[in-house]
Order: sequence, then structure tokens, then C-alpha cells
Amino acid sequence: MTNQNKTELFHRYYKRWILMYKEGAIRPVTMSKYRMTHKWLIKLAPNLKVGELTRITYQQLLND
Repeated sequence: MTNQNKTELFHRYYKRWILMYKEGAIRPVTMSKYRMTHKWLIKLAPNLKVGELTRITYQQLLND
């Protein structure tokens, strides 16, 4: 992982991942769930960077 990837905001990384790997490959109802998750990431962790993501921060997102 490059330094640029580590400093990228997690919600932006997640959106790019959806577009690259999921768009056109899943049903619309499933895609809407991914989009809802993206909205929640923006609300819950707007400043979380990919390099800061750990098991603990990930679990905290799930708990929230």
C-alpha cells in the first residue's frame, strides 16, 4: 500500500471499491445497501483514513 492510499479517506476508498468491483455485478437492491453503508461511513467516520483502519476502529464502526 502506498502512502497516498494510507492517507485516503476510508469512505472515498470504499466508494471507489464499490464502483470498481460491484457496480454492474450485483442486483440493484444489493447495490442500494452498499450505497447506504457508504452514507453511514461518511456520517460515522468522515475523517478516518485507510491507514488508520484497525480491527478496533473497524469494530467500533460496526458497533456504532
